[in-house]
Amino acid sequence: MARRPRHLGKNAVIVLALFAAGFFAAWLRLRPYLGDAGKYSDGRRVFGRTTEEGVRYAVWDEPEAVASLARGDGDATRPTVSPDGRLLVFAAGERGLNADLYVADLVDGVPGEPRPLTALNGPADEWAPAFGHGALYFASSRRGGAGGLDLWRAPYADGRFGAAEWLGDDVNTRADETDPAPAPDGRTVAFASDRGAVFERDFDLWVAEPRTSPVGYWEVWRFDTLNTDADEREPGFSADGRSVFFASNRAGGVGDRLGAADFDLYRSVRDRGRWLPPEPLVGLNGPGDERAPFVEQGGFGLWFARRAPPAGEGEPPPELRLARARSLELVRLPARPVGLLEVLVLVALLVLALLAWLAKHWEALDVLYKCFLVSLLVHLALLWWFRELYPESQDVLVAADGGATFQVRLAPSESDLAARAERGGELETERRTAAAGEPLRAATEVPDEARELAAAALELRAERRDDRELPAPARDDTALAEAARA
Repeated sequence: MARRPRHLGKNAVIVLALFAAGFFAAWLRLRPYLGDAGKYSDGRRVFGRTTEEGVRYAVWDEPEAVASLARGDGDATRPTVSPDGRLLVFAAGERGLNADLYVADLVDGVPGEPRPLTALNGPADEWAPAFGHGALYFASSRRGGAGGLDLWRAPYADGRFGAAEWLGDDVNTRADETDPAPAPDGRTVAFASDRGAVFERDFDLWVAEPRTSPVGYWEVWRFDTLNTDADEREPGFSADGRSVFFASNRAGGVGDRLGAADFDLYRSVRDRGRWLPPEPLVGLNGPGDERAPFVEQGGFGLWFARRAPPAGEGEPPPELRLARARSLELVRLPARPVGLLEVLVLVALLVLALLAWLAKHWEALDVLYKCFLVSLLVHLALLWWFRELYPESQDVLVAADGGATFQVRLAPSESDLAARAERGGELETERRTAAAGEPLRAATEVPDEARELAAAALELRAERRDDRELPAPARDDTALAEAARA
C-alpha cells in the first residue's frame, strides 16, 4: 500500500495560499483599469479613451445659432475672437461679389450688432479671418498679390488694426490660398490651398513656417496626415496647440452617408510628436454643411458655420449661419481605493502560508495552524456571503442640528422588493376584479371609534414634533388602523 507523502495537505495549503495571494494582489493592482474605473464620464454617459488627449471635445452640448450675426446678404462664416476677448470678426457675402469682414463687440461672451471692418475691407474679396501672432490673418483677392486669393495679415493691438501686409510668394501662388490658421507656437501658420490640383480644384491643408535664414522667407509643406482626395478647409488650432480642427467633405462623413457632398467637422490630436488620423466631431455633424471651426481661448466653446439642408427637392440650400457649441467637461471616474479589509485578506493568506510551512517543521504549531486555517475559511465565506448588505428598517425620525426632525427610510433588500412586486401583482388583480363589478373592500374594517382614536393619536404626534419638520403622512385607512392598534 502506497504511503501518502508527508505534509501533503500543508504543501497544498502553501501553494494555494500563495497563488491566491498573488492573484488577489494582481486584481487589486489592475482593478483601476477594470469596468468603468479609470474611464471618463460627463455625469450621464461613460467614455473609454486610450489617451488624455482623446478625452477633450468628446461630448458636445446642443449647438445654438447666433441669431444676432445673421446677415441676410450671403454666407456668414469663419468666426474668430481677438486675443483680448473684445471683438468677434467673421466673413460674410459671396466669393466674387465683394465679400467683406465684419466685427462685433463681445460683452460677457455675447456678440453685439455687427458692423463692417472698414479698416481692412476694400473693393476686392476679404475672406477667412483668424487672429494669432499679434495680428489678424485673412485671405483677399486685392491687388498686390500673386493671383486668386492670397494670405495677408494686419497687426492688431488695443482694438485697432494696422495696415495689411502680404505674406509673400513663398506662401502665396497663382492658385487660391485661404483659411489661414496661426498656431499657438507663434510661428507656424496652417492654411488651405488648391495649388497642385490636377484634375479638380480640390483644397488641401498646408503648413508654413518662417525660415531662420534668410529672414522673411517661409518653408511650406503639405499637412499630409489630414489630407484626402476630397476638400480639406478652414483649419483651426486649440489654445494648447495639441488639437487641430478643420472641415472636409471626405467619404464617410454624415453628408456622404446621406448622398450629399456636404462638409463635416473633424479633429486631429498631436500625440508623441505626430498628428493622429482625424476623427469626426460626433454630436455636431449633421445633414447640411458644418464649416470653419474656431476654438475659444478657454477651450470649451467652439464657433462654427452651419448650413441647414434644403427645404425640399430642387430648392436652393440656405445660407451659412454662425453657431456656437460647448464641450462638456469630462471627469475621470476614480477607482475604489484599496481598503483595510483587502489588506487584511492579503496578509491573512500570506500568514496562512507561513504557518503551514512552520507547522511542517514544528509540530507544536500544528494546532495553531489548523485553527487559523478554519477561521480564515469561515471568515472568507462570511465575507462572500455578506458582500452586499441590505438593512431592513421602518420609518425613523432623525433630529437635525436645528431641532427639526426628518423622516428616513433605509433601502429595502432585493428579496423585499421581489415580495412587494409579487404583492403588487395581487393588488392589480384585485383592481381588475373590482372594475368588473365586484366591490373592492379593505382587508381590515376600521370602526368609527378606532378611526377617531387614531386621528387623535396622529394629531398628538404632530404636536410633539418641531414646526419645521416634514409634513405628516397621509391618513389612509391602513395608517389609521395601525395607529388604533398601537
